[in-house]
Amino acid sequence: MYLNNEYLQIEISRLGGELRSIQTMDHHEFLWQGRDPYWKSRAIHLFPFVGRLHQSSYRYQGKLYSINQHGFLRDSLMQEHKINETTGFFSLHDSLETKKYYPFSFSLQIQYELIDSSISITYTITNTDSQIIYFAIGGHPGFNVPFYDNKNFEDYEIYFENPNNPKRILFTENFLISEEEERFPLLENHYLPLQHSLFDQNIVLLKNTGHSAILQSKTKAGPSICIQYPDSPYLGLWHTMQSDAPFICFEPWSSLPGRDCVLEDIDRMPTHIHLNPNELYKYQFKISIIQ
Repeated sequence: MYLNNEYLQIEISRLGGELRSIQTMDHHEFLWQGRDPYWKSRAIHLFPFVGRLHQSSYRYQGKLYSINQHGFLRDSLMQEHKINETTGFFSLHDSLETKKYYPFSFSLQIQYELIDSSISITYTITNTDSQIIYFAIGGHPGFNVPFYDNKNFEDYEIYFENPNNPKRILFTENFLISEEEERFPLLENHYLPLQHSLFDQNIVLLKNTGHSAILQSKTKAGPSICIQYPDSPYLGLWHTMQSDAPFICFEPWSSLPGRDCVLEDIDRMPTHIHLNPNELYKYQFKISIIQ
């Protein structure tokens, strides 16, 4: 599916409802295009888990289920519904295939809407089951850094407008939650200068960062990318570990991954969303290209 207005053209795939391209009208590409040896994806969606689980498994009512990192949505072929040139959505419903990994009935929509130079992404999950369902959801868009060939990764920074004593949630060597946190001081209380070594130990998962972050040149010259995530208590920053990967992912998450050495019961995971029968849950974030 292609959506466009006078500012942007975007492409979205039916596979996982994944963004494939974000171009300004001069055909400049801002979205990471996925390539070896770094990361083949571009902007996957995460459901019904974010991150990993111990032994890639969890339990519900005594039954064991296996599921891959970030869940099955990224690998699911969705139905496409184009409303007009600037708005469309993708839908997925439970099936015999999803029940192999996730025992609940649900309906999930991902809506994209272009509003001037912004892309609004809204998830709507409806509980079509007769019992409470449990899930996490999140985004994982990657952006080219540098934006232009005459710049370097280290020429960029992330600006947090209203942080509130940010903390980093720590992971174990197995990339699972350690249940420990540490202060994550920002330069002048707002700025995170980019350097590849930030990601030597995998994701930088933060809380208390406020509700927006801007990826920009340290000189403040040229375009910038603003991510607004008002529904997300957690923000992950990531690129391929111990590499010179020329991109960065912003990952707004509703919930936390599994704990190390703990076989989680999905209905007891403290940050997972609980949704009653016939209720729906909306979760939104926005990407803006600022010229």
